Amino acid sequence: MTQAEVARAMAARGFPKMQQSTITKIENAQRPVRVNEAAALAAVLHAGLADLVTDPAQRYRQDALAAARDAERELAGQLHQAERRLEEHRAAHAAAEYAVADSAARLEAIQARHAEAREKAEALAAAATEGSESD
Repeated sequence: MTQAEVARAMAARGFPKMQQSTITKIENAQRPVRVNEAAALAAVLHAGLADLVTDPAQRYRQDALAAARDAERELAGQLHQAERRLEEHRAAHAAAEYAVADSAARLEAIQARHAEAREKAEALAAAATEGSESD
């Protein structure tokens, strides 16, 4: 928006003495702005009053701070989720370790019973062989 356009828009809002030269002086900090003029300028420029009175560098720092805080909140949420998933996986891992140990114990018991059954079968077979040789 040009200075002339701003001056015309201000005149339409009830500030007929606001000429293009006045806008130049305001921009160059050579003329103070009254509160009612500032409110009208903000409306003409489609900006907030704070945008007109805040130092651009300060505004940039505020925006950067807000963005950093937003990023920190987002990352804190992601961190919380990751910690929760880690705990869930640790619990699942512990359950799996228990299941492995239980299965290994069952396998060992079955192997022992199988060995006993084989020994018994071999002993019975040997006894049957001895019994048939003596007949």
